[in-house]
Amino acid sequence: MSTLPILPVEQTSVTLPESKKTIKIRPITVREEQMLIMGAESDVQKDFHEMILQVVNNCIIGENKPILSLADFSYTYMKLREISKGTTTNINLKCQHCKVNDKPFSENKDFQLDKVMKMDIKSVSSIIKITDSYALQLKPITFDVYINHFIPNLEKNIRTLHYLMAIELLDAVLVNDENIKIATDQKKEIIDSLNQTAMNKVQEWFINQSTVYAEFEWKCSNCKKENKVIEVDLPFFFGLV
Repeated sequence: MSTLPILPVEQTSVTLPESKKTIKIRPITVREEQMLIMGAESDVQKDFHEMILQVVNNCIIGENKPILSLADFSYTYMKLREISKGTTTNINLKCQHCKVNDKPFSENKDFQLDKVMKMDIKSVSSIIKITDSYALQLKPITFDVYINHFIPNLEKNIRTLHYLMAIELLDAVLVNDENIKIATDQKKEIIDSLNQTAMNKVQEWFINQSTVYAEFEWKCSNCKKENKVIEVDLPFFFGLV
């Protein structure tokens, strides 16, 4: 049986902004686009996020997929969107003043996705030094952690949110430089034992994480008033429209 004449895969090299690693990605296929459309049509936001996670992993070329931080994941998705659909979009945005839907990107041809994407990249260690002899080591905040633990707890107090995230991400405790791995059923007890000063340092660690986000201003075509948008959930915000 002859081989099917499938379109050759185009590869694009991308340097990740936070880890500085270079990965190779391919465009999103029609089948994967349909997966994202199905996820977007779901009443459950998590369904779309899980489709995004699967598609991005599919499009990274190679057997050893890197563990992407949330910032690197968002950047990779935007690059996938760019090579798959271009840098324009027809998304509807509701005016903050008159509440009428508008399409600011299609109205302004110079309004490109790569121009509204911003990066705040910081060098943050995985180790949080609590005292001279005691430190916590946390795993990176990945997109998987974001959709399963961050989004479901968004309505909680920010202190509680960081507390829950710390339990999820705790990997090890360093006591006098001895690295002690922490089992899943021990994580809560470790975090619960921290004093308020220590928890403040944990909270500061979360606040100082790198972010890739969109920031732009647009004038509503209906009421002519200016709108400003700052969005961190780029995959959900821009989708594949």
